[in-house]
Amino acid sequence: MAKRIGGIHIDIGKAALTRGFTLGTDLNRGSKIADLRRISNWIRKRLSESDQDVVVEGHYASAVVPKRFVTLVIVLRSDPNELIKRLRKRRLLKRKVYENVAAETLDICLIDAIRSFGRKKICEIDTTRRIPKSILTEALGLIDGTIRPSLGKVDWLSRLEERGKLDTLMKFDCTRWT
Repeated sequence: MAKRIGGIHIDIGKAALTRGFTLGTDLNRGSKIADLRRISNWIRKRLSESDQDVVVEGHYASAVVPKRFVTLVIVLRSDPNELIKRLRKRRLLKRKVYENVAAETLDICLIDAIRSFGRKKICEIDTTRRIPKSILTEALGLIDGTIRPSLGKVDWLSRLEERGKLDTLMKFDCTRWT
């Protein structure tokens, strides 16, 4: 996306790892603990110095990007069943898979974005069973205004309840939840 709009891309998670913006390792989740204060200071400096548009990617964006720098937030969504498959391929610990799937089901990233940046700047893209090119086309349409931003069109909680899958998720057994 950054290339297509002539901007700069910042992957917050990658920056945290490569620049040492971590506080240690969470052994229960099998992941590094991000130092949000240091990431925020680094992001703020990068955004202040840039004369180009910047695409910031990552779950921590709402915690580290100042509102004044944000013009549009696109929250990528995925059906929890598909998300489980993607995360299993990455060989994440079961607890980390559960945490990510629960967060997606409960709209955690969306809610964090709304709290940090306001409803008017937020939109969602459902990435379920879509190829990256199709998702990029929609995102670019949101940026150039040819597609109207929408919010609240994704409701995994209701869909899972309708399919009878919500109880399985709450039992913390992702191996049976497909």
